[in-house]
Amino acid sequence: MALTPASSAGATSSGVTVLYDTTLSATAATIDTGAAGIAASCRHLLVIAALRSTKAATTDTAVFTFNADTSGVYYKELVRGFGASVGAVEAALAAANIPLEAVPGGTATAGLFTPLTLFIPNYASSTVKKAINGQEGYTFDLASTHVETSSFIGYYNATTAISRMTLTPGTGPWAAGSSLTVLGLGAA
Repeated sequence: MALTPASSAGATSSGVTVLYDTTLSATAATIDTGAAGIAASCRHLLVIAALRSTKAATTDTAVFTFNADTSGVYYKELVRGFGASVGAVEAALAAANIPLEAVPGGTATAGLFTPLTLFIPNYASSTVKKAINGQEGYTFDLASTHVETSSFIGYYNATTAISRMTLTPGTGPWAAGSSLTVLGLGAA
């Protein structure tokens, strides 16, 4: 499905294309676009996810990969805010995936999901290594003071076009209601 906004002042737009969209109706071990699930038909990617694990705890870990590649080509540096505290962390260096900070687990307050947003320019290029600008946050109990956010820059150290994305919980599986939307921006 392509969405094309009206142009203004003579500008043209190639619009926004939904490349992948799912919301789990039952638990699942991963959320995976599948091989060739992300078409190389656009210039940039905008990824939006809402994630919750069923782990019998208030939080769980989670990771994501591209193209089923776990060969140590991921990098992540983040700035985290929690209450009045701020810190920076090198979260991945030549790693097999990009870790998320945390997602609510099965005993977290019902209805809480971690929001994740990624912007990936030039995802379909076969000459550019992929930069990832991300934002994530989580809480497991709105009655407490535990609300955390982080902004990060990541790299997928490969020139291969991104054609697949897989989100995997640490213990999981993903809870029903978890979702992944991948939007393509601009013309390829």
